[in-house]
Amino acid sequence: MGLSRYEISQILRTFEESHFADLHIKSGDTVLDLKKTSTHNATPPSGESERSTQSLELLQSTTPHPLEPQEQPTRYITVAAPALGVFRRSSPFDELPLVEAGDEVSVNDTLAFLDLLGTLTPVTPGQPGRVAEICAEADQLVEYQQELFKIQVLELP
Repeated sequence: MGLSRYEISQILRTFEESHFADLHIKSGDTVLDLKKTSTHNATPPSGESERSTQSLELLQSTTPHPLEPQEQPTRYITVAAPALGVFRRSSPFDELPLVEAGDEVSVNDTLAFLDLLGTLTPVTPGQPGRVAEICAEADQLVEYQQELFKIQVLELP
């Protein structure tokens, strides 16, 4: 998303009144390069504002070339315990853990179970991603809303 005409006019006005000689702004696919150049060859008397001998030159208001891609920050979500219970990393029918750090998971995948008096409550991520960290110890009692997993959110291309 670029800059509006109003925002550009405000930037121009502020820049013209500032002591800066150059200004470079990128906003979305809009690039604004501003440079003050001297309009007189004579040196201004000391104490006189440089602003009076400078004009504003707009070099570029938009860029015809694509901007270099910026790396998106990595987002994480926390999967918290939906209830009180013993944290079980494997299903009752298998001894292997359901997920390991680094595994990709979808919205409804079961990451673990919480066992309370024989009742198993599944723990699901609620969002697709990659298991970044397993925060709870297997076979230990966890509290309601205790952090169990950190999931790296996978952005779709």
